[in-house]
Amino acid sequence: MNPSKSQLTDLLVDLRRIGVRLWLEGESLHCDAPKGIFSNDLREKLIANKAEVIALLKATKRAPSAEWDSDSKLPEDIRPSHERRSHSAIPKNILLTGATGFLGTYLLREALCQTEARVHCLVRPASVTPAGASSTDLAASQPKLSDRLRYALEQFGLWQSCFENRIIAIPGNLQRGKLGINASDYDQLTNCIDLVLHNGAEVHHGMPYSNLKSTNVFGVREAIRVACDSGAAFHYVSSLSVLPPIALAGPKRFFENDGLESVPPPSGGYDLTKWVGEHLATEAAKRGLEVTIYRPGPVTGDSRTGQSNRSDFLYRLVNGFVRSGMAPTGELVMDVLPVDFAAQSIVWLTVNGKKHQDPASNPDLDRFHLFHPHPKSSDVLFKACENAGISISRVSQEEWRNHLRQLAAAGQTDHPLYSLVPFFSTPSATSENQQLPKMLPYDASRAKFALSHAPFSAPDLTEELFRVYIDAMLASDLEAAAGGDHNE
Repeated sequence: MNPSKSQLTDLLVDLRRIGVRLWLEGESLHCDAPKGIFSNDLREKLIANKAEVIALLKATKRAPSAEWDSDSKLPEDIRPSHERRSHSAIPKNILLTGATGFLGTYLLREALCQTEARVHCLVRPASVTPAGASSTDLAASQPKLSDRLRYALEQFGLWQSCFENRIIAIPGNLQRGKLGINASDYDQLTNCIDLVLHNGAEVHHGMPYSNLKSTNVFGVREAIRVACDSGAAFHYVSSLSVLPPIALAGPKRFFENDGLESVPPPSGGYDLTKWVGEHLATEAAKRGLEVTIYRPGPVTGDSRTGQSNRSDFLYRLVNGFVRSGMAPTGELVMDVLPVDFAAQSIVWLTVNGKKHQDPASNPDLDRFHLFHPHPKSSDVLFKACENAGISISRVSQEEWRNHLRQLAAAGQTDHPLYSLVPFFSTPSATSENQQLPKMLPYDASRAKFALSHAPFSAPDLTEELFRVYIDAMLASDLEAAAGGDHNE
């Protein structure tokens, strides 16, 4: 029985996750993998499905940049068709996408706390609703959608009873035209919203661009359409990963005013969707839409409660160190942004950002880089672990990489470090003698200046803060993980 395309894609994702690179030269399949990384199971799957893998790689290889080029062009019919609404006052009606995700839940809370607006949240129904379904059909799912929004807030301790009448769940789908919103609802929505905050995306760093674009790229395009049809300002949550990482940036500095015209597309599928999304948003600004782009760096847990997204890098890294009882020597730059501060900053900038910018700057396009203003060495993290009574041995880079190879070869997909194997798979990833950069290559002057007027500031990355995160992890699932019962 031939495997389905999704099964083949899953196989390629598993291989990419453990640092295996596959490519074609003519009709020949070539493979490059860290020594000892292949499990017998993965090797047998690859051999058994070699012909199908070659066919899939050929399909993916065809004109690789043509797809991105085409997707990054905004259709001609998407352009502002209404007079721009006044954005000098606090918005009264906000459309928020991605409100049930980790960052999105905090954005919803901040939109409700920092403004008096009604927040219209696009929520995908659990079952797919046929295109053109009646308002009655869609309304029937409304209570359940509202419950999902409330539950998202409750699970992080963010719910307040006063939110009840200001949250409006809108059935929709990022993959569909006009966000899959029913025609009558769409008309009502575009007649009232004055701000679109587009945060919705499928976050999966192992998936190829082709698997993510229907949500992450078309979703941007259709959210822009909504903003154009309503005369609303468009705010897009992108990612700092659209720019080259520290190791590749060299001496170059990337400023917030810089566009992506001269920046090569990133290699990862998720990062590439954000890169294409920014091109769409930039083109919309050229057509007269008021656009603001936010590029947050790594977002981690709540600084007050320690609650985290279990799939984020810091959570998996610390969880993995504890599970393994070891960590590599050398230092990592810790510039993580607590999710509560990230959400506070984004929402505050949507309302106040233009009040604190140079009047001579582009009135239709703003960009803000958001990462911790005072990065710290990973030594602070290990000190917090030590004071929490967690024994973590610092081992050589070679011993660390051997440990990861063993995890990958054994197919321990439930281990939190499994998905991070590619990050540490080469000797250049970290070094015993690695020096922390004196300055990150990303300039954040505009964001820092605007946020200097905000009534809040970034919590310091202290040993105490990391202890909050560690205690929360221990309380939630580290004990279960140590017993092998927890499935990441």
